Amino acid sequence: MTLASEILTVLDRNTETLNRLISSGQTVDCPTAQRQFVATAEAASRLAETERLKAEAMMVRMQKMKIEAETERLKAETERMNAENKRLQVEAEADAERFKAETERIKVGTDAGEERFKAETERMKVEAEAEAEKVRTEAERAVVETERLKAEAMVMRSERMRIRAEMERREAEAERMRAEERRLIEEEKAQNVLKEAGRVENKQVKVEEERVGQKDLSGSARETQTIFFWDRLKADPEAERMRFEKERLRSVTQGQKAEAETGQERVEAETLGGKDLSRSGRGAGPLFFWGGLGAEPVQMEGGKVGKVGRKEVPLDGGEERSESICGGEGEGGDSAEAKGGDSEAEGGGRGSWQGEAGAWGPAAAEGMRSFTGGSCESDRLREMGVGDIELDR
Repeated sequence: MTLASEILTVLDRNTETLNRLISSGQTVDCPTAQRQFVATAEAASRLAETERLKAEAMMVRMQKMKIEAETERLKAETERMNAENKRLQVEAEADAERFKAETERIKVGTDAGEERFKAETERMKVEAEAEAEKVRTEAERAVVETERLKAEAMVMRSERMRIRAEMERREAEAERMRAEERRLIEEEKAQNVLKEAGRVENKQVKVEEERVGQKDLSGSARETQTIFFWDRLKADPEAERMRFEKERLRSVTQGQKAEAETGQERVEAETLGGKDLSRSGRGAGPLFFWGGLGAEPVQMEGGKVGKVGRKEVPLDGGEERSESICGGEGEGGDSAEAKGGDSEAEGGGRGSWQGEAGAWGPAAAEGMRSFTGGSCESDRLREMGVGDIELDR
């Protein structure tokens, strides 16, 4: 039992004693009781002081323990905070390393982007310079092409002027040739008059022979007398020369006209920018020269005379065409001349080529009439037993 419990027990006992004495009505004046009360009070006071000190000591101990606990807590908190700081430091270092790595990566990417941008800029600059050079070259080429076209236009204008002058010159030449042709026609008419006179002379000779009774002459003698005038015409070089000159002038005129038309079409085609001259070649058509080379009357069997060979020579490189006209006079020459005399006098042998040569144009018919002198007719050819016109292409 502790001291405090004992003191409390004594105090309780004293209190009970006092209460009993008071309740019994007795006075409390005993010194022993007083001393006991004083001692009890002092003991209680000392006990209370002791208890107070114990309580204070306990409080101090508790405060110390509390302080120690707080110190431990603070120490633990400090340790925790140190650990947290270390963790945060490690995380910060890791973040710093990661940030540094990210910064390096971004820097590398930025450097690569800058290099790529510089390369792209250089490429675009080179492409722009190449495009500018190309445009400059194209512009220079366009200028050169323009100058060339201008020069070609000037050349074509000069060529057109030259062709115009050449056409005028050729027209003048054609006019001169037409005048020459008219002169040759007049000469041919004179030759036709001479032929008609020869026929009349032959008729007079035959009438004279019949009148004197020379009926027993041989066929060869009659044939010789019949073709006498033809042989004389064949031996006349001036008539052959005039006929050949007439055909030559006609062919030259046609050739010059065709050449002028072709040159004009070529200039027009070049002016329009086309180089294909096939259109002018197709539009012009074939031009032929009716030559009189090798065309001569020959004596045939049975006293028939008048085989004339003709040849067409194209002026533009086409196919050649040839005609052979066969005719002659024999024993039946009087009837043939009697039948064809009026037609020859009216039209100059016009019926000879209306059927056959008409398909080749008036120039061909006129050329054939110039060779035959208007003396070969289809009726007379059939009477002489010679075939119609033979045409070879």
